[in-house]
Amino acid sequence: MRKIALFFLVDFLLLIVAFVVFYFWGSSTRLPTEEYHREVPYASDTAEPKDTLTFMTYNLGYLSGMTNNLAVRPEREFYADNLRRAEELMVAIDADVVGFQEIDYGSQRSYYQQQMDAMAEAGQYAFGVQGVNWDRNYVPFPYWPPSVHFKRMLSGQAVLSKYPVEESQRIVLEKPKNAPFYYNAFYLDRLVQVAQIDIGRSIVVLNVHLEAFDSETRETQARILVDIYQEFAEKYPVILMGDFNAPPPYATEPAKD
Repeated sequence: MRKIALFFLVDFLLLIVAFVVFYFWGSSTRLPTEEYHREVPYASDTAEPKDTLTFMTYNLGYLSGMTNNLAVRPEREFYADNLRRAEELMVAIDADVVGFQEIDYGSQRSYYQQQMDAMAEAGQYAFGVQGVNWDRNYVPFPYWPPSVHFKRMLSGQAVLSKYPVEESQRIVLEKPKNAPFYYNAFYLDRLVQVAQIDIGRSIVVLNVHLEAFDSETRETQARILVDIYQEFAEKYPVILMGDFNAPPPYATEPAKD
């Protein structure tokens, strides 16, 4: 009887050790923090100033399409085909400045595609601003089965511009306060990307991706975002774009004549 009890005790302790090892390894990062934000010059030729500009916001959803966050694992060809479609869209719209959300920088879930580079090349953008918001060795989501886990993760937001980026920054918003510590350890950061762009005069683009699941946190982030907007609006024209994860309250109301 003692041997059986000892056997279960050893198994229990090994399970705890395995969990602790996985927790610290899985929630560890691949990049140093200073590399989460960087400006990328893609071309020396920039667009000429003009009186009408096109701005675009695009939640790329890491090119997962309608499988986004579902417990499925599409094949590599699925992501390659969606990348071609996104590239064609970039050419067709030909926006002067684009803000991306959920764009992968070499994640296992999207077969290590460098999606910002691909979008920049397709749309012939001169400048890019990378903002990493999710860097983990292993993300165990979707939770089941393990074969569909995201695993190695490097993802975030991006701004692409045909005009020079004068300066930029990455502002990290708070995580859900009511979430367990282990949840936040693997969870992404929510960002405000700031890009000051010279279009013949300086403007500021704010590219945001607010909290999706916790409404209290999202409201707090939105209030902070308003403060950031107002600070820059005192000096520059500001374009605010992104994924706010917040449809207006009238979005589900019947249409009126």
